[in-house]
Order: sequence, then C-alpha cells, then structure tokens
Amino acid sequence: MYFIVICYYVLLVAGLYFIFLSSPPVAEAGHIKKNRSPGILKTIVNLLNNIAHRIGTVLGKADREKGRSAKNRILEILEYEKDLFITAEAFFGYKSILAFLLIIGGGYIGSSLFYSVLFGVVGGIIGYFIPDMIVNRFAAKVSKDIDNELSYIIDLLRISTLSGQNIYNSFSIFIEKYNGRICYDLRNFIRDINMGAGKDYAYRSLIERNKSKQFRELMSVLMEADKYGSPINGILVQRSRQVNFENWDNAERKAKKIGLLSLLPLIFLILPAFMLLVGGPLIYSLASGVFS
Repeated sequence: MYFIVICYYVLLVAGLYFIFLSSPPVAEAGHIKKNRSPGILKTIVNLLNNIAHRIGTVLGKADREKGRSAKNRILEILEYEKDLFITAEAFFGYKSILAFLLIIGGGYIGSSLFYSVLFGVVGGIIGYFIPDMIVNRFAAKVSKDIDNELSYIIDLLRISTLSGQNIYNSFSIFIEKYNGRICYDLRNFIRDINMGAGKDYAYRSLIERNKSKQFRELMSVLMEADKYGSPINGILVQRSRQVNFENWDNAERKAKKIGLLSLLPLIFLILPAFMLLVGGPLIYSLASGVFS
C-alpha cells in the first residue's frame, strides 16, 4: 500500500514539474549573468582544479593551441562567465579522475570477476567521456544563444556603419554597448588585429572558433566585403532579413511541437498517477483477499 502511495506522489509531482516548471528561461538580450561562487566553495573548486591540473600534466599532454581549440574556447568562456578557471590539463585530469573512480565503482559492484571487469571497463569509458559531453552541451547552448542574439547584433552593427564607421570600429563600439556571449569572440577578433595578426587571420580565427552556422556565414560575408571594399550596410540589411525569416520559421516549427510535447507528461505521468489513485486501493483489497 505504501509503495502505491509513493508511486502516485512521485508520478504526480514529476508530471506537474515537467508541465509548469521545466520551460526554458527567457534570455535577456545583451545580458550575461556572471556567477561568482562563495569563498569556501571557490576555494574547494580551485583546490580540485589544481589537483586535476597536476594529474593531467603528469598523464598526458593537453592541447596547447588555445586559439584553434574549440574545447579551450568553451573553457575560456566558462572562466569569463562562471568564474571557473579550468585549464586544458585540468580538463584532462578530470577525465582521468572520473574514469578511475568509475572503474573502481564498476569493479566493486560486479558479482563475479567477469562482471567486475565488464562494469569497470564500461564505467571507465563513460567516466572518460562525461566531461566531453558536458562541454559539448554547453557549447551547443552557447551557439544557440548566439543564434538568438544575432538579429540584435546585426541591428547594432548597422547603426554603427550608418555613422560612417568601418567594421573594426563597429565591432569596438558594439563590444562597449553590448554584453552578450558573442562579445567574447569579438574581443579576441579585436585583440588579434591590435597584435598585428592581420584582418584575414582574425576573421578566419573567429569563424573557426565559433560553431554558430548563422554567425559563421555572416562573418564570411563581412570578410569578403571588407577585403574588396564593398559597402557593409547593404549586406547587413540583407542578412538581417534572412536571419529574421529563419528565426520566425524556427519559432513556428517549435510552436507546432509544443502541443504534442505538452501531452507527454499528462499521458505518461499524471494519467498513471490518477490510475493508481483510483485503482490502487482496489488492487490492494483484491490482493489482500487472494493471499490472506
């Protein structure tokens, strides 16, 4: 009887959560909330990062080319936004630590030598790739946020170009007036040019480091326009219309899926909960009569 009651409340609460509380938050344009950890928690995190960095340095060589590594770009964004300083060596160290812990755990829960080895190998593989999965998921979120901000970004660049500014000055003004996720990559673009790397290298580095398809296409067009001296304002107008059309089309496609997705918690969670509420006492009474 207690099991039926517990299952009822678990299903009911889960269904209500997925319907009312699991909707994605609305992002505010141009605002990135920088999370700063409390003092004690930050000390613990820094200690773990130092341990992982030492382990990663001993076990293997991490990617040293920060400018060309998409993973290092995400680690730098985490440092900028979340105040988490994780080097490439520390990232490799975390992968090694998780793999080792899951190997030990898998070997411990195995009932025989064969299952201990099997669970240990599977646990080690899973533990080694868990940090990559987390970073890839965060990278996908960053690209999605950039896609959502792109229309606003183009409008701000248009305002700068209408005042007679070139693309370099437009990016500099944009960074001062806007505080979004794309600003991190644009700061690197300005830094590369200031260091004398050249516009062509700065554009290509910006395109290679970013995974947003719409942003990469925009930067490719701006690179060619800047190279041949074409007017940028007309290009931004056309790209703005195209991006707005694509965003509107994606919004319509997602809206059509919301109705179907909203029925899933109702069918698979709340409906079984009410079936347990109605039929649970009857099943309990019948079972008591049969086995008594």
